[in-house]
Amino acid sequence: LELSGEGVSDPSRNMAMNGLWKLIYASEDVTRASPFFWAFRKATSNLSQPIPAFPNKLSEAIFAITDGISLAKKGQAIQMIDISPEGV
Repeated sequence: LELSGEGVSDPSRNMAMNGLWKLIYASEDVTRASPFFWAFRKATSNLSQPIPAFPNKLSEAIFAITDGISLAKKGQAIQMIDISPEGV
């Protein structure tokens, strides 16, 4: 896919991107491997929390709390991409 972008004015618009994509590698927990969590960490990077039982960084403390919810169910990280004119 990367090489197929040669000669294409905008490789991100390549129709080969269409379809269901599954995350197969992440340097951290797959539930934290999205732009939302990246932005959340950036937005809260200067904030700390006061409770010693949790990580000092606010974002990591919130993640530790939510990860401890036993009713939560984790599954595959997937995304459907449709860059056709109808999908945009």
